[in-house]
Amino acid sequence: MVRILFFSLFLFSLGSCGLKYIPVESPVAFEQRRHDTIESYLSRTFHSSTNNYKSIAFGETQTIKPLSYQKLDSLFGVKYANEKNGVNDKELDNLIQNQRMIALNDTNKVIYIENHIFALVQGDSLEIYDGNFRLSNDLVVEDMHLNESVYLPKKFEEMYKVYLFEEAFITAGFPPTEAEKQFYSLYKSESNQRKGSDRDNFIKNTLLVMDYASKSHTLDVETLIKYAVLKNLHGNSYVNHLDKFSQLEQLIEIDNNQQQALIGYTITCTYIDKNEAGVQFSKSVKFVFDSFLQLTEKEVLN
Repeated sequence: MVRILFFSLFLFSLGSCGLKYIPVESPVAFEQRRHDTIESYLSRTFHSSTNNYKSIAFGETQTIKPLSYQKLDSLFGVKYANEKNGVNDKELDNLIQNQRMIALNDTNKVIYIENHIFALVQGDSLEIYDGNFRLSNDLVVEDMHLNESVYLPKKFEEMYKVYLFEEAFITAGFPPTEAEKQFYSLYKSESNQRKGSDRDNFIKNTLLVMDYASKSHTLDVETLIKYAVLKNLHGNSYVNHLDKFSQLEQLIEIDNNQQQALIGYTITCTYIDKNEAGVQFSKSVKFVFDSFLQLTEKEVLN
């Protein structure tokens, strides 16, 4: 495929009035030019806005080729296979030359669709967009389609990239495990059912759960809930050895058909607190989470 792409790029170095040599641009350099074009386009678009444009990441490229280009690629594929086998086909070379001229004169040109993740930044908040940008062969942005957007605090930016591209978060740098794949499937399916601020809050909680899983290296529900409780009680000090937890209980709902469904969890945490006089005392708090580990209820018991 690399060889085919090279020959396709070489096509554009041949002028219509002769075979003038022009150095061939590498695929990596051409991709970077496409990305630069989109970033420049968005920078200009939001130049006078109160929100600052920030490039976050680029996803996969879709290349849409006219039939004439597809036929040329197919011929080059045959030529590449022949060269590996030491075959020199003059008739095939003539077919390639003819198809090259047909492609050069084709009014339909190659179109590139680039997936780009970017943000509009205002203060400590981000509105992150996932968009597809349609570029012409001469790198003009012809169209833009926004797939989704979410409003988040800036601190969630890096974890949101992991979430968006469905990367591993339990052990970064490795392929996602089956458990992580199932997590993405479950949570993204649920987020697609939600709208507006409810969806934003659900995604924010999803990123928090991923953060707990990253710190504890597990998706074990009880461990994640304990992390959530400790963060709620102690901020970012996740570990407090004086905290004592009750046994985690599942909340089950029975429908009209007597079918059971898990709707959440409850757990009680007892820890040492201080009153205004600095005197220590024991304090117990009951927490209720839904099935997606969102905190739904918090009750001080004593």
